[in-house]
Amino acid sequence: MFLGTRANSRPDAGSTQRLATWLPPYRSRVRVWGHGATRLEAAYALSFRNMSAESFAAQKRALLQDDNEKVRAALLSNLWKAHAKFPEARSLVEAAARQDPSEYVRKVAGGMLLESP
Repeated sequence: MFLGTRANSRPDAGSTQRLATWLPPYRSRVRVWGHGATRLEAAYALSFRNMSAESFAAQKRALLQDDNEKVRAALLSNLWKAHAKFPEARSLVEAAARQDPSEYVRKVAGGMLLESP
């Protein structure tokens, strides 16, 4: 398991579709997109790439649609790393700190804001 994901979580059609739309270059290489651990690993892999406008938009869409709190936190981290280049990242993190349904994500986002200059 990757970063404490639940053993009994299963892929669903909606999450598979969402991931397929925000990671098109990898679609042909990975067969099971719906599992939360797979989406989390994909978000982690994206953290090593330079953030382009297309990647920012795709990760923002995924952030707003994903139901896994660990995936949302990873995506927020990716977006936050690019906040100097993409100022919209600050408003996304602020919104997550205020209104994300997960206490975990709210704390992660709040910590990002506290550490910002």
